[in-house]
Amino acid sequence: MATTVGIGLLATTTGRARTKKLRDNVENNNVIMKNFKKHGAFRKIPGGRSVVYEMAYAQNPTPTWVGPAGQVSLQATNELDAAEYVWKYQLGSVTYTIAEQRMNDGEKFIDLVGGKYMVLEASMGNDFQTGLLSDGTGFGGLQIGGLGLLLSKTPTTGTVGGIDRSAADAAFYRNYAFNSATSWALGTINSGNVKQAYSQAINNTIRGEDRVKFAIAGDTHYNALDQDLQSIQRTQSDKEGSAGFESDALYYRGIPFYYGGGISFDGADLVQDDLTYLINPKEKGLEIVFQEDSYFDLLEDKQSQDQAVKNQLMFNMCCMGGNFLRGSAVVFDT
Repeated sequence: MATTVGIGLLATTTGRARTKKLRDNVENNNVIMKNFKKHGAFRKIPGGRSVVYEMAYAQNPTPTWVGPAGQVSLQATNELDAAEYVWKYQLGSVTYTIAEQRMNDGEKFIDLVGGKYMVLEASMGNDFQTGLLSDGTGFGGLQIGGLGLLLSKTPTTGTVGGIDRSAADAAFYRNYAFNSATSWALGTINSGNVKQAYSQAINNTIRGEDRVKFAIAGDTHYNALDQDLQSIQRTQSDKEGSAGFESDALYYRGIPFYYGGGISFDGADLVQDDLTYLINPKEKGLEIVFQEDSYFDLLEDKQSQDQAVKNQLMFNMCCMGGNFLRGSAVVFDT
């Protein structure tokens, strides 16, 4: 038998295969990631200390109509600013003993190693999806800031991307928030008014042809829309219908609404039952960014110095941000 150096061929190739499978699963089976990638809001970049989004947040107030010898203001103006997002880091590991390796030699060894990577794959994917829905306060503030942060129920408070959204001149960086308790007099969202609520959110985020591309709704809101649409024949393109979870989307005003409930294997909260995110993903507008060499990357294996144990780490370096949060909305009851 050939001498094995390091983790061994089977373990190494199995790990690499599982890493590729994890990347595919994260991109294809995560409704947020799949739609961000579909609309060009999924980037891999070489690196940098942070991710910065420059933006023109105000009009130049000097343009005017004048007579033949008219004058124009020469006042200094400030229309440019930037948001800055720091990198967030996700780490997982596979560990097994040399004894396990020896006892599971041959075909069983493949099952052992593959099984361990499969569990890591599922755990990393679940944890990442939870992060995309989070407000970034988990794990002592080390978690990626997701939709809960960027599309806040209280967009006139808090600091996002280094911008204090409570400031009077920070309105350009606030998402639209529709609260059924204060935004109208029709009460909580139900099958009789759900489309009106969604239309208000859509209409308040449109900029020309730039508009909401998809939505993800909690159980109560999704069921309300489903009931409302029962009498209407729902249609979708073959392309949409052939893509797994997309075939179960509800369509309103051409926008797919996905179910944000269901099974949570990591025990984390899914989309709040009485809440819907209406999202306009676009490159640098609202996007997910990865460091190109740290996208669920499998690092070199390590042998413990004082134990017959081997381990291998999986590393992910990412952030979520953009310069056009005004193009997205959150609709909620509580």
